[in-house]
Amino acid sequence: MSVIDELGVLAGDGASGALKVEGRQRGTVYLDDGRFIFAEATGVPDLASRLIGARRLTAEQWNALRTEGRPGEFGTLLVERGVITEEDLTAVLHSAFLDAVTVLTADEGEPGTRFAPLERPWISSVLDLEVDFLKEEVSRRAEHDIPLDVRPRLSDLDAPWGIVENRQWAVACRIDGVTTLRDLAWRNGFSLYETFESVRGLVRAGLCTLPAPGTPEPEAPVRAAPVEADDALLPRREPGATIWDRTPVETGLTRSVPDGKTMFAVPSTDLMKRLIQALQDMD
Repeated sequence: MSVIDELGVLAGDGASGALKVEGRQRGTVYLDDGRFIFAEATGVPDLASRLIGARRLTAEQWNALRTEGRPGEFGTLLVERGVITEEDLTAVLHSAFLDAVTVLTADEGEPGTRFAPLERPWISSVLDLEVDFLKEEVSRRAEHDIPLDVRPRLSDLDAPWGIVENRQWAVACRIDGVTTLRDLAWRNGFSLYETFESVRGLVRAGLCTLPAPGTPEPEAPVRAAPVEADDALLPRREPGATIWDRTPVETGLTRSVPDGKTMFAVPSTDLMKRLIQALQDMD
């Protein structure tokens, strides 16, 4: 039985607990009286990466809150401390839930599953999703044919200008030909599915290309000198933890946010050169 079919059976039975998936992709989907309340999976941007990448808090602040919070009450703590509003928390968890379930249900082969009755998620439950909505959304997302580990590359525009959305611009600023699509989302606090959509839009706009299968992987760029604190990469936690283990995110690369300023994605040098050249061609 496929993962999505098994989730459908559990929902029909009004089950409460956690369906643990063990396959090429690992993760957990939580139910409460047959309705879906939380999900997470390896390699999918989790709540920590989404909040830190969006500059809502630092890695140190996240670690301190995880130490202070208790399982099942962490979402409430985030709202009480002003890290995020309840509405925004629901939106982020909704997006992360669909990302996780999409990856788990798209796993080829027959992943092993195990249902743990009455097990609860480590974060406060704010979702309440029905199985029909879940099946419809997973089916729609299954149409994506862009691999998670593809390495998008910027390209010269065929026209003197191109139109991109704000979300697409944020993704384009991080494309360097080396970072995979999965890491673009994970490192920058983006939704995995929205990153798919943004890259697809950039390809249509002529600003981005995807290497053909079998193309040799480019070497990672080497920094000539250590970077200052404000230019450091965002802190990152490796994907994989799906339990309340209080494991801290990495804090060696911390970006400070000056008072009164808003952090934003800094365009790569290559992207800025291309934009300047396009502006000069318009003269």
